[in-house]
Amino acid sequence: FQNGHITFGCFNDPRKITRDVAQLWSVILHMLPDARLFLKYDRLERGIVQSRLRDWFSGYGIGEDRLRFEGSSQPREYFATWNQVDIALDPFPYNGGTTTMDALWMGVPVVTMPGRLAVACGGDSLLSAVGLPVAQTPEEYISLAGTLAKTIPLSPDIRRRVRQAMASSALLDELGLVRSIEAAYRDMWRTWCGAQESH
Repeated sequence: FQNGHITFGCFNDPRKITRDVAQLWSVILHMLPDARLFLKYDRLERGIVQSRLRDWFSGYGIGEDRLRFEGSSQPREYFATWNQVDIALDPFPYNGGTTTMDALWMGVPVVTMPGRLAVACGGDSLLSAVGLPVAQTPEEYISLAGTLAKTIPLSPDIRRRVRQAMASSALLDELGLVRSIEAAYRDMWRTWCGAQESH
């Protein structure tokens, strides 16, 4: 909220942003007339790459002054740029993966909505592991974005809490993951050995 207004952000591949996504995000921006949308990805600094998105948002009544585009950057700068985002908006039906984890690690809450296919369930899986709410419908997506936008100015420690939730989740439990894999391999080996003995 350091920009004086809520900044929504999406650093995913813009090919994941469909017309339906732009329409839903436009509803959120209309609901919060001071809010801005920051889109960052490789080549998004180019007008020709921005044009499709600008046209869609314009068609839904969102002016260019409310959109910010930026291209790719080196890792240190990339992660620092998350400090300019208050709330990450996950595209659908193709959710973010690594980008969602980047946002959470930088303390940025994420709004996501799952779908039927595996590519549409990544956000649900990640946020559930961290203990954060997941929208199940477009209406819940809009409502969650609005609730976060109202909460963030009153919760200066929200970034610390989101990052802490990420750090203490199973997503960063490397030792637990290794032990689970080892246990799975042992079970598979025992099952195989048991099958050999029965022959």
